[in-house]
Amino acid sequence: MIALFKVYFPVAIVPGQVEFRHKYNLVLNSPEATAKAIDPQGWFDTGDLGWITQQNDLMVTGRAKDTIVLTNGENIEPTPIEDACLRSPYIDQIMLVGQDQRSLGALMFLLLVLHLKVKLPVQ
Repeated sequence: MIALFKVYFPVAIVPGQVEFRHKYNLVLNSPEATAKAIDPQGWFDTGDLGWITQQNDLMVTGRAKDTIVLTNGENIEPTPIEDACLRSPYIDQIMLVGQDQRSLGALMFLLLVLHLKVKLPVQ
């Protein structure tokens, strides 16, 4: 998995791991969950691996750990699901999300293919 994002807020790459700081770093408006998710210096560890390009874009190259654990305790390995989805000609990029959530979700970049039937004049 490789994804490129424009960076609009402070991002740190701590031994290859992506962390960010943003003034809206509140987890579900819960002070307890926010304190657990954000370190004392105000950085949120995304669990992603990546680096910053010279153009200040964030290049996400993978995850620090792949297993997604839902709130019901179910462990999900995202790679087989992502790989199966990538076999579709309509999906360019996909990332499963849902750590510490009730359900699994997916962020996808879809390809739009237009088939135009145009009759060109014969010369």
